[in-house]
Amino acid sequence: MFKHRRVRVTCVLVVGWIFFTVVEQRSGQTTWPASLLHALVWALAVSGTWWFAEMTQLGPRSARPVPPASATDSSRRPGAPATALPGEGGGRRQRRPAGTGTGTGGSGDRRRDAREGGRRSA
Repeated sequence: MFKHRRVRVTCVLVVGWIFFTVVEQRSGQTTWPASLLHALVWALAVSGTWWFAEMTQLGPRSARPVPPASATDSSRRPGAPATALPGEGGGRRQRRPAGTGTGTGGSGDRRRDAREGGRRSA
């Protein structure tokens, strides 16, 4: 339910409106209609700040942790250690010669790839 930004911001607005209405009314300075109006203004300010904070976050990866690679690897047998796959050299990390990149066709440097217009090095 709280997966969507608009639901979270709406919940902040409603809860804030209720909270600020109670605070305004308990302070004894205003009537109920005036308390509702003043509380709505404060709740809109708080929910607007909440919305802005969510919009300026880095992205969806900052909100959700990325599962470990071994948990998403479907080629692994159930119960087998992640490094015990046949043909992988006993779990030892394979070294690449310098300048070969990551093996995905890119240079391994996202900024350099972006400067070059997304061209992949051969």
